[in-house]
Amino acid sequence: MTGNLGRKFSYSIFVVTGNGDGLGGFALGRAPSLPAALRKAKNRAGQKLMRVERHENHTVLHDFHANFGKSRINVHKAPKGFGLVCHRAIKSICEVIGIKDLHAKKEACARKTVQNLTKAFFLGLLRQKSYQEMSDETKLLLVERNPDRLGFPRLLAEPSEPIPDEKIGHVPDFQSYCFGGRVEHVKKKDSQWYKKLPGWQTHLKRTHPFRNMP
Repeated sequence: MTGNLGRKFSYSIFVVTGNGDGLGGFALGRAPSLPAALRKAKNRAGQKLMRVERHENHTVLHDFHANFGKSRINVHKAPKGFGLVCHRAIKSICEVIGIKDLHAKKEACARKTVQNLTKAFFLGLLRQKSYQEMSDETKLLLVERNPDRLGFPRLLAEPSEPIPDEKIGHVPDFQSYCFGGRVEHVKKKDSQWYKKLPGWQTHLKRTHPFRNMP
């Protein structure tokens, strides 16, 4: 019996790859050496590329909720110039896919957080629906009210077989429909406790005459 019995070291690498224009894939590679594990993971990820639909080539088509295992994530569509406000793993995925503006918040995490988040995010991206598909599925008109247009509605999609007016029942909310009926948990912001102290009022009185000075 030798001292090296059972000491078999191996490396495990999780890789995400893409072309920056709507293609992305991920894979896990294991090998006795680090270069071999990296090469295996990169080759596997390149063989599993998936096409991801984007809105105007900069963000997702719509808000969605996705989960894998015990990891859950809520993704929100963002306008141009917003940037990537999300987990570091989601940010890396967006960069290789070509998504430039996004807001994502993870609700829960467990072991292998990065792998589960990656799988959940890809599942959500692949399950996206176009406005026309949503309209045909619900058989309702899809209308947007944008504050930039003073609240005037804009027709996004019209169903091919609309429901008669007398048979229209409950009209689902767009976010509730995209989230599958789930309600997003929003934490309350912590109150600024120091504003309740008497010294804060004294500070405001002292700085009030200089509030508009540069």
